[in-house]
Amino acid sequence: MIPQDLPEKEQIRHANEQIDLLSGRIAALADRVSSLEQRRSQVREEAGAAKNLSVYADLPADNIWSSMDKSSMLARVATICFILVVALFLRTLTDHELIGRQTGSYLGIGYAALLIAAGWWTQTRQNKLAPVFPICGALLMYSVVLETHARFATFTSGAAFFTLFATMLAMVLLNRKFGSAAFHLTGLIGAAIVAIAMGFPNPYFWRTAIFLILLVSISLIFNSQSGGRRAQATIFLLTLLFWVYWTISLYFPLIKHLDLPQNAGITWFFPASLLLFVINFAFMAHKAFFKPQKYGIIDILTPTGNVLLTYGLSWAVAVSLDSPTRWLGIVGVTMAIIHFGLVAVIVKFSREGGPGICSFTFAGATLLVLSSPVAAGNILVALPFWSAIALGAALASNACEIGGIRLTSYLLQIVACLIAITSGAFSVISPSPWAGIAVAASLSLFSAFQYWWSRRHPLSCSTGFFHLVDPSDISALSLLFVALINGYCLLHLIAYQILLGSVGGDVNALLGVQSILINFGAIALMTVGMSGRHKELLFTALAVAVIGAFKVFAYDLFKATGLPLVMSVLSFGAVAAVGSMVTTRWSQMQQRM
Repeated sequence: MIPQDLPEKEQIRHANEQIDLLSGRIAALADRVSSLEQRRSQVREEAGAAKNLSVYADLPADNIWSSMDKSSMLARVATICFILVVALFLRTLTDHELIGRQTGSYLGIGYAALLIAAGWWTQTRQNKLAPVFPICGALLMYSVVLETHARFATFTSGAAFFTLFATMLAMVLLNRKFGSAAFHLTGLIGAAIVAIAMGFPNPYFWRTAIFLILLVSISLIFNSQSGGRRAQATIFLLTLLFWVYWTISLYFPLIKHLDLPQNAGITWFFPASLLLFVINFAFMAHKAFFKPQKYGIIDILTPTGNVLLTYGLSWAVAVSLDSPTRWLGIVGVTMAIIHFGLVAVIVKFSREGGPGICSFTFAGATLLVLSSPVAAGNILVALPFWSAIALGAALASNACEIGGIRLTSYLLQIVACLIAITSGAFSVISPSPWAGIAVAASLSLFSAFQYWWSRRHPLSCSTGFFHLVDPSDISALSLLFVALINGYCLLHLIAYQILLGSVGGDVNALLGVQSILINFGAIALMTVGMSGRHKELLFTALAVAVIGAFKVFAYDLFKATGLPLVMSVLSFGAVAAVGSMVTTRWSQMQQRM
């Protein structure tokens, strides 16, 4: 209220203040009403959304539909269906003879070619449906060619292979242009499968072989493209399977003197195998020299696979022909030398050829093992050659500091020892015992010297097997074991010749000699190991002593009799005595240290 006793001016001022106060309160009330109305509308919207969720609770989340929209999955499925409808319509017209078979085949091929061309055109415009057209077109083309050639016989084999090659080349070029692995894989693998399937089980062997060689070449040329390595490995595997089937189709009829199957193409087998070998070798050599940084696991395995595929299967067919195979062995040895020569060139002129050097070294050693006995005509000539090559490879590994070469040399010594035993080269009843003695002597000397040299020239590698798996070069122990086995076989052969002249090769005496050789070998290792404080030799001596104990007490006690048994047990007693002295002295040395 405004007091009445105040002057008129004061009353007006008080009235204005009250009006301002009321105006502020009215504005505050208006703000509150507005906020309440907003909250009420939000509550209504939330209630409606909750009602919708309760009604459509079984629908999937929105992100599924958005992902489908982004991938254009449904649109691509629809496109495939429409493409298939047209293809089936043409097939129906052909089956009901509304159009001729040849006309239907040409229409199908034209339709497939149109799809591939449409795929190229849509790819240039970055359409989401673009990949569907060329893939469907290629698959349709392959199916039309296969069925037309097999069922309707309206295509010659030459026309069929040409169509396959053109389709494959178009898909490979699509991948090169737009970088889609699906194009590359579909083109190469599809063409290879259809080529092998045409005419199966009696395909046109030589034509299929030439076609697969073309595919191998293209897979090697474009292996750096998207999907290239997978395509290269798959094509090589399919080629291997086909070559094995071709070999079987030739081998069994020839070995049983039966008629060869139609289109066997035996005159093409060896030239095609040589061509496949040369192409694989040339491409891998080029990559090892100029692009070693791109050398992958598939590239590392390819040279050895190439050797096993071409030489191994060629040898099987050559044997079945009942003709001399020495020419094949000479070719194999020549190619092995070329492998080693390539390794030397890469080492000298390429700074980053590590993976290629290792792969070609192993492939050359593999080819040498396969071919040198055939070229020499006698395994006894080949065995010392392998051992000498292994020693040379070990010496070369120290010059270039490449562990793969040294590892290959270890494996080659092991293989020489194993094959010498399994082939009967170390057998006491061999028709040429003195040749066996010479082989055993050379193998034992080469392997023992390689072990001694390897321990005095440790390898320092920053990558590879000797960096990741065996930095201490424990695998060199295999050379020691090989040297001991070769040495034992050498002394065993000599002892048998002595016994043969004195007691007629008595088996009982030979049993005693075997135990004596094993046990005195353990004593020799203990003596040398102790004098040189060589733990490796001492542990090896312990292992040999265990073998000697098993030979004496688990075999000789039940098989040997008389003086040989006495000498056998006495020899192990000597091992135990020397071992006791060595362990005592070793413990004293450890205490002093």
